[in-house]
Amino acid sequence: MPSTRLPPSLPDNDDAPKNEENHTTYYGTLAYEDLWTAMGDYDMNDVMVDYNCKVYKQIIGNKVYKIVDEFTPRHKGGVLHSGFGYQLHNIAPDDVRKITVEADGLTSKYMEGQMLEPGQSHPTIILFDDLSEALLGKTIKVTAELSDVSSANIVPPYNPFIFTHSEEGRGKEVHLPMYPPTDKADLSLFGTGRDGSRPEEEMYYVTAVWCNQYPYALNMIKVKDFPIPEEGVRIDVSYPKFRNWVESKGTEDKDWYKHPAQ
Repeated sequence: MPSTRLPPSLPDNDDAPKNEENHTTYYGTLAYEDLWTAMGDYDMNDVMVDYNCKVYKQIIGNKVYKIVDEFTPRHKGGVLHSGFGYQLHNIAPDDVRKITVEADGLTSKYMEGQMLEPGQSHPTIILFDDLSEALLGKTIKVTAELSDVSSANIVPPYNPFIFTHSEEGRGKEVHLPMYPPTDKADLSLFGTGRDGSRPEEEMYYVTAVWCNQYPYALNMIKVKDFPIPEEGVRIDVSYPKFRNWVESKGTEDKDWYKHPAQ
């Protein structure tokens, strides 16, 4: 006669890791020169934004299913109207399931009330159109639910950018060096003034060779409370090691920001 005894039940494992615990945090400061394609005073304090981003991954498969990003505008050293946004430039719009923005009343007319900016081939979010309205310690929180995308394609702060003269349009974008423009950028500006961008070589947003190929934006990774660079003083004067850091393509003087001029 077959046994009717049931197998013993397995104990619950309350210590098993959960998806919500499997995340990586990224933080730092973004700083922009807003007078691209010129160099302006090149003090790199025209737009400064702090970021803190959490990337959540599935325990099994290690795919990214959610990102939670906080952006805190910190300083406005320029006089132009500058907006700010970012693009998930390595994924498609269909990879985004839902976007939730907590922005204390801040909006962008260029979003047209949509979850993502219309007319973009990659998911793009504009957080504000004028930095002046976004200061006063406001932190903007964006939660994006994704369709389990590769972690290699989701590296904060993604492709953050400002766009200047925002009261007139969206075309004059300024990105981190070597990061591509969005579909809304005015590509005719490349190679004008002191800009040394060469899109055919995937070289973007650096000054011309004769200007040492300086960046128009900085991503200060894992740097908290980066001192606001002195107004009207070139950053390579405020921080003498900056030039060698740039000319060595970031291989030397990586801590240039710790050595201000005396």
